[in-house]
Amino acid sequence: QSTWGATNERLARDAAKVSLEDPVMQATEEQMKAAKIPLGWRDHCVHLLIPLNECRRKTWYAPWECKHERHIYELCQYEEFLRRYKKAMILNGQLPDPSTSKSS
Repeated sequence: QSTWGATNERLARDAAKVSLEDPVMQATEEQMKAAKIPLGWRDHCVHLLIPLNECRRKTWYAPWECKHERHIYELCQYEEFLRRYKKAMILNGQLPDPSTSKSS
């Protein structure tokens, strides 16, 4: 089996665990402005990026610091990626559309 096949299987397995619904934004526009978060980073994980950046600034960006904050932020980003991947698979017809398969 090729590496890409294994990667696709893992993505499909992980994507099956993720909801298709977009999560609620937990950070306000004011909080993002105060933290000086660039527009490109203002996604559903920004509420985790704000404390990560604060920790980074306090520790002068030391790579061995802020590991927990970085881990939870990267996990959120991975789940966001899986949500987009799952939606793309549904659009491409590679996964069944759950909105059409619901029975009343």
